[in-house]
Amino acid sequence: MSRSDLLEVSFLIPAHRAESQLQNTVEKVHHYLQSNYPGSFEIILVPNGNKQAQDLTLEAAEKLSQKFPEVKTCKTALKLGGKGVALKNGFFASRGKRIFFSDADLPYDLNFFDEAKILMDQGYEFITGNRRLPNSRFTLPVSVLPLAYKRHRLGLEFNSLARMLFPIQSRDTQAGIKAMSRAFAEKAFQRMICDGFLFDVEFFLVAKEFETKRAELPIHLYLNHEKTTVRIFHETLSIGPMLGRILKNYYQGHYGRLSSSDPSNNLLPRNLTVTGDDWGMSPAINRGILDLARRKILNRVSVIVDAPFASFLMKELLEIPQVQIGLHFNLTYRTRFSSPGKLIAHGLNPFRKKGEWEAWVRSEFSRQLEKLFGLIPTVSHIDGHHHVHIYPGIVEQIVPLAKARGVLDMRLPADPALWKTPKVLLLIFSLWAKFQFDRNGIKYKPCFYPQSKDFESGNRLYRALANKQGYEIILHPADEDDLKANACEDSYTYQRVTEFKAFGNILGNSGA
Repeated sequence: MSRSDLLEVSFLIPAHRAESQLQNTVEKVHHYLQSNYPGSFEIILVPNGNKQAQDLTLEAAEKLSQKFPEVKTCKTALKLGGKGVALKNGFFASRGKRIFFSDADLPYDLNFFDEAKILMDQGYEFITGNRRLPNSRFTLPVSVLPLAYKRHRLGLEFNSLARMLFPIQSRDTQAGIKAMSRAFAEKAFQRMICDGFLFDVEFFLVAKEFETKRAELPIHLYLNHEKTTVRIFHETLSIGPMLGRILKNYYQGHYGRLSSSDPSNNLLPRNLTVTGDDWGMSPAINRGILDLARRKILNRVSVIVDAPFASFLMKELLEIPQVQIGLHFNLTYRTRFSSPGKLIAHGLNPFRKKGEWEAWVRSEFSRQLEKLFGLIPTVSHIDGHHHVHIYPGIVEQIVPLAKARGVLDMRLPADPALWKTPKVLLLIFSLWAKFQFDRNGIKYKPCFYPQSKDFESGNRLYRALANKQGYEIILHPADEDDLKANACEDSYTYQRVTEFKAFGNILGNSGA
């Protein structure tokens, strides 16, 4: 994202069961930003948590997005978890030079951001509210006082523990109002592993490790309600395990610059083949792939030629010189077989009519390959949707046809890490496919299949890729989750957005 594309402010609002509060909050925030940053701001609402419990919040957020052109609803955190992951996804969808955020019930006075702006203009990059400064004020009804005091005491005890475990001086890490520069936000969110409410501790650790110029401001907190005793109890139980993870990551250097001895501190291998799969399934998938290709993060694209959006943005993709385009051979998406299991079972069924199924596989492969040649001048490689191109009974049918058409590069997804995942069958199938490839002179690369844990943070992704010299990396990006909206029946949905954001905002900023 170029500097000229940025707005002055992105205001992030994570929202969990907040349908009754959102309209009032958005109207107040919109009025404040319109008065202070006219024409150069956005408000990003991020419904988060269980999607079924969030239906009303999502509906309220989308209505506000229609009412105010500056309001955007980010849906990628619906199934992912708590406030931390909501803010992370909201940030990755933002385009502001300054990142502001507060809670959905807007309990803090917005004047905080007036003072934060003054400090940011002076070079401060991370400004937080502190409820324990002498000038901080609380306004609350008497009915809330018992729970508020109980939570205040718990907060003091937690803060004492955090300062004992970590090099943190702040006496209030958990205030729900903060402002930061985009540069600091990129460092912090890239390294954040906490999905829930302890993400604030990680911000302070990143600020410490990068020697970020930061400040704390007094706040005015309007407390009209408080968390229940049951919710406070549940949050207390979750503190120990998450603090343990944060502590482990801190002592492993996760929150700072990569050490000079760490191979991921060097430039990532320049001969990585990063392949974007599933081109054509939806507009968001095509946009995500195209965006990463333009930024030279992704250099190979695999097309499902019969998918409804196969031609969408293809002209723009062909204008990128370093990108190779191949066939994502499909036998399980909108075909007679609705799943890989049914396809495999049919292929291995000894009672099926001999020769008929093999002829269908050859016919489908030839048709799809020729259709792709009709869209693009050169087909560089072949792989498969759900990796059908290496299934027993299929690979031996299609390899001679690919060779006859001059396409001699195919994917062999033989990543040893798959032994510990539900994709273990791919390793077994790869053994037979390798024999067929070698026999017919087909080229293939060692393959790395990133798993969800590899997208948790920037450093983790760097380390995963740093030693993959000459590998093919399998990627499924999308810039939003639009599969359901386009009647696409695929179980891998919001995870595509996670991959897109991880590679686009982590791999694309490896110098952070």
